[in-house]
Amino acid sequence: MNDNPANAPAKPPVEDLGHEFEVLEEAARSSVAAVAAAPSPQPPPGGVIQPLRSGAAWGSLGIGIAVAGLIGPWNDVGANLLHGLLFAWGIWFLLRDGYAAVQPSWKLPSIYLAAALAGYGLLRLVLGGGQASLFGWHAGGPLAAFGALLTLVGGAIAAAAPFLGKAKDAKLPALPPAPPRDPQFSQSLFAYLVILASLLMPWGSAGERGVDSGLGAVTLACVLLALWACWSGVWKLWTTPLVTGGRMGFMLFLAPLEALLLGLFGLGRWSGSDAFLKAWPGDPETEALLVYGAGPLLTLLGGGFATYLLFHGVRAATAMNKQRKADEMAARKAARDAKKGGAEVRQA
Repeated sequence: MNDNPANAPAKPPVEDLGHEFEVLEEAARSSVAAVAAAPSPQPPPGGVIQPLRSGAAWGSLGIGIAVAGLIGPWNDVGANLLHGLLFAWGIWFLLRDGYAAVQPSWKLPSIYLAAALAGYGLLRLVLGGGQASLFGWHAGGPLAAFGALLTLVGGAIAAAAPFLGKAKDAKLPALPPAPPRDPQFSQSLFAYLVILASLLMPWGSAGERGVDSGLGAVTLACVLLALWACWSGVWKLWTTPLVTGGRMGFMLFLAPLEALLLGLFGLGRWSGSDAFLKAWPGDPETEALLVYGAGPLLTLLGGGFATYLLFHGVRAATAMNKQRKADEMAARKAARDAKKGGAEVRQA
């Protein structure tokens, strides 16, 4: 290794990069300094972040257990009208006011929801060994009613949530106003959850579900997109312009119409008419309508409710836009009159 400084290679001369480089370097330093001096994220407009309420936590826990029970094993396939409605209602609460809420929520589950879940689970346990064919209760193995037991326990916890969290919540400060939720998107979210639950239910004694058909698969895709659109609209997320700007708005029109059509096709099995598509095997004469007909019936009801909400929202938006244009015209007319009056005064 040559350590003689005389033999070291000569350093290249320092080149002057000019005034423009100095300007860029100064801008970079200013940018770094601005990032370092940026304030830390601030709490929400309500002030300090509210602590989680014990009652709300117990309520969400109970509803979550009950929903898990509705998905779990039953004495039969669990396909009836009450089963699908309670499943959609429970998921709707968790998304809107429970653990899955985007903004802080301290709302307890409705006592009607908690009582319905607990009562439904208890009734299925009591009558599980009988032959109540109206709702499809049949005898099963030792673990066949485990889903009903979970639903009973979850509903009981949700009903007792105000008492379970009363001691801890009494030490917390007073509650601020509840965070706003868009009412129309919130109701549409429930309607599409009903359709989703119905598509996953058996539509025939052979076990085929509503989604196990071509039209059912397309309807499921549209409903999932509509659910995402409503979820964004409920909380006014950063993706809401995709919904209100028209890119996803088409799905809000297409999904309920497809649900209506699919529900009519499903109920056509009990009509005895060949005009309906009979894509679900089984003998409708030996199948209870409120058991295997619950899926298409809920699809039809959910599609009808979503369609009503859609056209109601369109009418309200049209009336609001009309009123806004009328107000703008009145404001422009008042401005012209004021300007004209001022000109007349100056001339006088």
